[in-house]
Amino acid sequence: MVAKDAGGSAVAARAATWVSSDTTVVRVNPRGVATAWAPGRATVTAGVDGHSVAATGIREFTVGTGGSALDELGAIGANSEVRNNSARGVLKLTLWPSSYEWTFVPDPGQTFSDSGAAACHGPPGR
Repeated sequence: MVAKDAGGSAVAARAATWVSSDTTVVRVNPRGVATAWAPGRATVTAGVDGHSVAATGIREFTVGTGGSALDELGAIGANSEVRNNSARGVLKLTLWPSSYEWTFVPDPGQTFSDSGAAACHGPPGR
């Protein structure tokens, strides 16, 4: 991220602060990397020199991309909905104009499954 002044000119790098309004919905680390949990209302605010901007987030799917080993899962976070590191398969996402659906399709012989659907949302206040 490049900090710019009101005229659009780059300014010397300054440390930014990052704050989540609800860490059960989204957490943000000191570098500004956000980790979302279950749906909910939260605002992430970035601030530099007393100025700030805010943004809202969405549901997050974290999925492995293949390989020989299934990684260990870290500590479970608040609002984490589903976790599994014992089944291989494919996550099928279907996007509609105002909603989305997901289904985990396990490899043959695997028993883990998960699926669901949710409505899309716009920015808060709309």
